[in-house]
Amino acid sequence: MQSFCTQASYLDGQTSVQRFSEILFGADSPFVKAEVLLTERGSKLFRAFVDVNPEVTSRALNKLLCSFSLADIKSIDGDIRRNLVWALEKLCFHADVFEEAACLCSCWQQLRMSRGVITQQGSFLSSIGFTFWNSGGTECTSSST
Repeated sequence: MQSFCTQASYLDGQTSVQRFSEILFGADSPFVKAEVLLTERGSKLFRAFVDVNPEVTSRALNKLLCSFSLADIKSIDGDIRRNLVWALEKLCFHADVFEEAACLCSCWQQLRMSRGVITQQGSFLSSIGFTFWNSGGTECTSSST
């Protein structure tokens, strides 16, 4: 499994692999369901395909996490949580999905900290935008953050 995930992430420029990722993580795919994605193998596979198709994987993760309650989010732990957090960090790199991924990171952290208060997207992005752009941590330019 690990070697497949490694190889898949190296093929991010291949259109056939990108199409395959759309099938795996598209809207009606079984891989987008919590029962599959929230397993060690499912989360590892998801993390590998973030580099291949950030748009599809970002939408899939957003759809999944937005349907969760506070208790659901808190119950994700161990390697599954680690894989999803790493996937979110990778998604934050890509300019096309930066805003959505950064907001998911913020929401994830706030829910994990039990505050239950979701930061407004604009205020969150304005507070972190310069840091991400200035450190070279994303594809974003100063005008997009």
